[in-house]
Amino acid sequence: MKQINIFIILVCIIVASWLTYSYVFADKTDYSHPGKIEEIRQMVKLNSLQMQEEIIYCDTLDYTGVVINTHANIVVGFDVETLQWFSRGDTMFLVMPEATVEKYQLGKERCIDVYDIRDPGFLDKTAFIKPTINSAQSTELHKRIERYIDRKIEQDGLAEKAKTVAMQNLAKLLSAFKDKIVIIDHLPDNIDPQIKVYKN
Repeated sequence: MKQINIFIILVCIIVASWLTYSYVFADKTDYSHPGKIEEIRQMVKLNSLQMQEEIIYCDTLDYTGVVINTHANIVVGFDVETLQWFSRGDTMFLVMPEATVEKYQLGKERCIDVYDIRDPGFLDKTAFIKPTINSAQSTELHKRIERYIDRKIEQDGLAEKAKTVAMQNLAKLLSAFKDKIVIIDHLPDNIDPQIKVYKN
């Protein structure tokens, strides 16, 4: 959590500095809504969240049991190409893109234990010798670990949590704009059909 908090603070500092320059030192341009979108798109990109998860993974390969300690570096971003927005009165409504897990990579991997899962009573003395993992087993093991991390990301709802945090952060940053901009989770189902919804 410390890494996530530090990352969010850095994003706030970067974007706040950018907005200060745009509105204090740069020319005061009266942007149209499409003009604002490029700035907002960059703000959404900057609100990607990076987190590191430590994982203890246990599995069996044939008769070999393994215990692996590894780390997953997870980056949750937002597809800014699907950005949507519309206006109602003097207010611009921005529809937050869905969060997606863009990439992750394993690092700092360490094998804690390798053992034979069969009952030593039925084996000869070689059963007490530590088994080894061949290259094919190692490849299969890494595939299983990646699938496990995918399931864990989904079960823990990391994408949804990242979207919530990003929306809260963006709401504060968007208040720096001269015009009123409201960020919403999704396009309303009962939106007035006469209101034009803009897309990239």
